[in-house]
Amino acid sequence: MISLYDYGDGTDELLIGVDAEEDPNIIYDLYTYMDDQIIHLATSGERFFYQLCEDNTIYYFGSGGADINAYYRYQLDLNKPVLSIIEGVYSEPGENRGICWYHSTSGIYNPETHSWEGEEPTEISKEEAAVIRDSWPRRAGFPLTYFSEYSPDENPNRDLTFQDILKK
Repeated sequence: MISLYDYGDGTDELLIGVDAEEDPNIIYDLYTYMDDQIIHLATSGERFFYQLCEDNTIYYFGSGGADINAYYRYQLDLNKPVLSIIEGVYSEPGENRGICWYHSTSGIYNPETHSWEGEEPTEISKEEAAVIRDSWPRRAGFPLTYFSEYSPDENPNRDLTFQDILKK
């Protein structure tokens, strides 16, 4: 399913997603249009995904196993084609088989390397991580068009490329 969604800069972003009962409106791929280029901002995978929040921020959850979990809130940077970290908490194995939790309020997500850059995390407790995560806006739906319902003959933009559509 696809959706064109404006985050507030006057340019529609292209969201390719799915509407599943357990996790509504997962964004599989997210694109924007900037400086006459289509920019790929994010992609979901087998153990990680993106969702839109009620305040137009983007929620991320990822898991690398029982000890490795990441939760982030991003905003689309309207001046450059990146997702900027608003806030994030993540866990990873520590010493003596313990789990360490970290909090971050800086950095960007690089979709080319699937990594976070420029983060300055602070160690926090598991309880503090839960309080932070629970304070975030709820995830929200966005209008989706099923591919089976899309008809090029009925689409007034049928001669336009995705680049043309995103430019609008």
